Amino acid sequence: MYYRRKIGGNRGNREIKIHGKISFAFRNPLLYKQSLRTSENNERKAKENFLNEFKEQVKGKSLRISNFSLLINKFIPIIEANIIGRENIQWFGLDNECIGGETKSYFLLGVIEGFKYINIHKLIDRLDSQIDTLKSKGYEEIVYKIFVTQSRLVVGLGCESVLETSLTLHKIFGIPYVPATALKGVCRALAFWEIADKKEILKIEDEKEKNKKLKSLQEKFYGELQINDEDVLKAQLLFGAQNFKGLLLFLDAYPEIRNNETVFELDIMNVHYPNYYSGNEPPGDWQNPNPIYFLTIKPGLRFKIGVLFDKFRYNNLNSNLKKLDIDNLKSNIESLIKEALSEFGIGAKTRLGYGILGE
Repeated sequence: MYYRRKIGGNRGNREIKIHGKISFAFRNPLLYKQSLRTSENNERKAKENFLNEFKEQVKGKSLRISNFSLLINKFIPIIEANIIGRENIQWFGLDNECIGGETKSYFLLGVIEGFKYINIHKLIDRLDSQIDTLKSKGYEEIVYKIFVTQSRLVVGLGCESVLETSLTLHKIFGIPYVPATALKGVCRALAFWEIADKKEILKIEDEKEKNKKLKSLQEKFYGELQINDEDVLKAQLLFGAQNFKGLLLFLDAYPEIRNNETVFELDIMNVHYPNYYSGNEPPGDWQNPNPIYFLTIKPGLRFKIGVLFDKFRYNNLNSNLKKLDIDNLKSNIESLIKEALSEFGIGAKTRLGYGILGE
């Protein structure tokens, strides 16, 4: 791509060029490279045109791919551009940044648009079939219903990624989902705090004493089966202990995505004092904010959440371990899940209101 700029003075006219290309690894195993060409006599405007050309290259259908997990984790477009004058100045490149800032936002917007063309309508049918198989093996269906995202949801934000931020996508289907471990973790955490509240540990005014009691309860709760503490034992039977596999089976929660439905929304974290956080300068208004763009799952998306109970194993336990209220188990677990998803939230940034799901 070539840009020209006239420079006055004794030196006469000088031609300034910016050479750029974008590489799409997912289009060709040998690395597909697309040149970007335009012209402008102002360097700032030339850079804007370069970014706009990139934006067009990664729009919607251009990013059609059968597995978006591979696209985001393995096939990130690489931008290379040099400003050529008296000296070659690398503007974009592997030594500087392959994708970031505005280019990252354009790429993620292309992902959002391109995802509309993915077809996964048979996935929920497979989940129904999986539950039927488990029920034939002695599992009892406890919860299998739709929960809707009430706010933006992002699971796996801090996982390692070329894009600095990440999002959990299914490795095979390439769609966003909520892992069973995340669902189980938030429900188990709520069960712990309910026990702490029932034992009135949270009412202790002395912070040192309260923390001591909480630590002791934590060691019991996440340790081996507590035969002498029925409240802890009931939770351990459901969620597991170091010497016992929990009787509740949480399934991965998949979204019900309709044809051409938008699934993602672009969000931003704005670091106002980047030099302060890097330890180089005090915080000051002269520092430029460093926006970090990342993908989130939009509000209003429907997730099907399933939890089953291993009734066969429970029936074969020793009599001293049969402490669960089987008659009210379904309603108790359903209430626990509702409260966990609506009050605690799931995924990253829950303290800021992310990850809330409701019926």
